[in-house]
Amino acid sequence: QGIDMTQSPGRDSPGSSSGSAGSGSRHSSASLDSGRASGRMPHHHHAACHCGDTVDRVRAMIAQGLPDPDIIHAWLADLQMEEYARLFIEAGYDLPTVTRMTPEDLTAVGIKKPNHRKRLKAELANLNVPDNLPDYIPGSLEEWLRLLRLEEYGPALVAQGYRTVHDVTQLAWEDLEDMGIVRLGHQKKILLAIKRVKDIRAGKRSISNQGSLDFTRIQPGQVCTIDKLLLLNCL
Repeated sequence: QGIDMTQSPGRDSPGSSSGSAGSGSRHSSASLDSGRASGRMPHHHHAACHCGDTVDRVRAMIAQGLPDPDIIHAWLADLQMEEYARLFIEAGYDLPTVTRMTPEDLTAVGIKKPNHRKRLKAELANLNVPDNLPDYIPGSLEEWLRLLRLEEYGPALVAQGYRTVHDVTQLAWEDLEDMGIVRLGHQKKILLAIKRVKDIRAGKRSISNQGSLDFTRIQPGQVCTIDKLLLLNCL
């Protein structure tokens, strides 16, 4: 099944522009069906057949608590694309944010070859890594940034008048650029976290117990209705 997923873009798009990605995918499909390997077959067959092993290795490294840069480098090395590790790491991408990259994100980070972007996008979908974003609305901007492991941006946000989680939900990527948050991975993570807050407030995502029932954080005498808990960050 993993083979079909990683190679399907080339097979499903017979009218797409010719190139190494399309021809490589078709060679892999033909050789798997007929047993006749082309000259390009060994490389693609090796990568596809080890897809499950790669995912298992990534999960094992996560369980061991290895740093994200090490996991990203090992994952790309398994795909024989380790030359891209520096691009992801220098842009500030952690593993959960890497797995949510779009083709446009891959282009922006410096991956110029369309066939490599297509391959990486398929492999990213196989990883199925949790996003590690909070499933509740933190009570302060400081806590929100700490959960994102982006505490260093607290002073810049406060200096621009963003003092609460509600305030930062108004940010767009160009605002982040203007205040000096220029690492693409950090921008991506902040924007994903902002979307999570908006989804919670819109009722599109349930709130975890970590945030919804922590009444010890409400001050004595403070009145908090359900609306206030959701909209005014009483929790």
